[in-house]
Amino acid sequence: MKIDKSFAEKVYYLSQYEGLTDNEIAKKLDCSKSTVTRTKKKFNIPIRNLSNRKDKTFVCVYCRDICYVRRNEEVRLMCDSCREQQYKND
Repeated sequence: MKIDKSFAEKVYYLSQYEGLTDNEIAKKLDCSKSTVTRTKKKFNIPIRNLSNRKDKTFVCVYCRDICYVRRNEEVRLMCDSCREQQYKND
């Protein structure tokens, strides 16, 4: 897999804003854990931000993607991208 800037931005977002582990990021981006680790090293991405950890899962009813919310948040029916798409269509 080619490690480019857009891939690194996804890894950064999942690590820092969702607090996911390297294994969780790899599953979400459909790559290996070593690819995530190399990306973090190459682009100087710090270790995950645990204060933003999203550890409750739900499945989006539209795209069927597995999504995460923080422990104190309510589980939703749609992921953020499907919700944005729904608002654009209304």
